[in-house]
Amino acid sequence: MLFFFGTKNTGVSVAPAEITCESCNQSQQRVYVFQKYFHFCWIPTFPLSKQSVLECQHCKKTILEKEMSPQQKQISLPKRKAAKTPAYTFTGIILFACLVGWGNYSTYQKKERTQKYVASPVANDIAIIQLKNNEYLILKLVSVEGNTLKFLPGNYVYKSYFTAKREIREKVEENGYFSDKLLEMSKMKYKELKVDFVKRESLAEEL
Repeated sequence: MLFFFGTKNTGVSVAPAEITCESCNQSQQRVYVFQKYFHFCWIPTFPLSKQSVLECQHCKKTILEKEMSPQQKQISLPKRKAAKTPAYTFTGIILFACLVGWGNYSTYQKKERTQKYVASPVANDIAIIQLKNNEYLILKLVSVEGNTLKFLPGNYVYKSYFTAKREIREKVEENGYFSDKLLEMSKMKYKELKVDFVKRESLAEEL
C-alpha cells in the first residue's frame, strides 16, 4: 500500500502594497500570502508556515520574502501576519481527533456491555478471558444452574486478544474447537476473572 505525503502551498490573501518597484519604478505592487501545509494522501493535515511574495503588476517582477529589502518587509510582514490560516488545512487533525474519539467511545461501549454480560451470564455466551501469563482463552457457557456456571474451554490459547476475537468469528463453531471437559465456577468467581469480551448469540452487534 502506497501513502503519499508532503507539503503544498495555497494562496490565502492578496493586498496592494504602497511601494515602488525597483525594476520599473511603477507603484502597482501587491503582496501575496501563501500558507504552507503538510498533506497526507493529498488531504491537508496541519498548517506549517506562511510566506509572503511581492509582485509588480506592471513588469511582473516577483520578490520572495527572504529576498526583500527591509522597507519591503516592513510592508509585507504585517499583511502576512494578518492573513488567516484556512480552516481546511486542519482537516487531518480534525479527522484524527474524530477517529480517536469514536474509538474511545466504541471501546467504552464494549467494556460496559461486557461488564453487563458478565454480571448476568446466559447460556451460550462466549467469553474471552485473559490468563495470568497474558495469554487468552475462549470459554463457552453451556449452562447456568443457580449460582453455578458450566463452561467448555477452548482447546487453544492465544498470544493476543485480537487473535482470540478473530477466532470467535471464524472457528468456534467448528467441531472439536472446545474441550469436552466441563469447567465449573461460581458467578462470583466468573466476575473476578479478567473477562475482556463476551459474545451473546441473541445480539449481533458484538463483533
